Amino acid sequence: QEAYAHPEKEAELLDRALTLYSANVLAYVARAAHRLSTDDLAGCIADADAGRKALADAAKKGKDADYSEEDTHMMEFLLRGITGSARFLQGDTDGALEDFRAADQLAGKFDLRTVRPDIYDHFLFDYGGAEILKEDYKTAETLYTRLIERLTQPAPKLPAPPAGLAPATPAEKRPQDPAKERNLLHANAYLYRAIARSQQGNKEGAKKDLLQVQEVLHALSGEDQKHVQDMLDALPSLQK
Repeated sequence: QEAYAHPEKEAELLDRALTLYSANVLAYVARAAHRLSTDDLAGCIADADAGRKALADAAKKGKDADYSEEDTHMMEFLLRGITGSARFLQGDTDGALEDFRAADQLAGKFDLRTVRPDIYDHFLFDYGGAEILKEDYKTAETLYTRLIERLTQPAPKLPAPPAGLAPATPAEKRPQDPAKERNLLHANAYLYRAIARSQQGNKEGAKKDLLQVQEVLHALSGEDQKHVQDMLDALPSLQK
């Protein structure tokens, strides 16, 4: 809890948590996510693997298991999704897809509302990107459509942390404004769905998506707006 509240000391606190209790699966999830965000991809994968081993060991206890079956599926989903993103960034598209597909199967076995919405949104985005690299444009379009449908709904309110736990992270310490991050993801989801549709010969669908990107552009910060506009300028005819 302290690690979530004090991101500037996150790595140190998660290291301490795992020193105190090496079978703490949630601490492995948190440290793997932290290492992914700091581009320590090898460390991220090592933590995810260790978390999955700890989870499997916990399940061997049977009725005395540390986690419920639903919680086990939830943590396995997080660990497989994080590993997939790390492999994707390493350029291991086949390995990433193996993890993403396994995670997608697990997503139907627990209540998705128990994880932060942005985690699942980024999972869909990276999964779609891997499918585009493998030229499975139909699956990529389906994944981006799922993401767009989620993002066009009102942003869900996250539950307040239980009383007595660590205080909320001060706004100035947060790495990214959630609304800005959501808007950027929305613009990119339309952009990449346009690419997937174009490669399938659906030029009208692609054009509609690019118009939607233009609609979302105004909601982006200056730097994010420039990045998305650069992508639009680079794809005037959506060539492969």
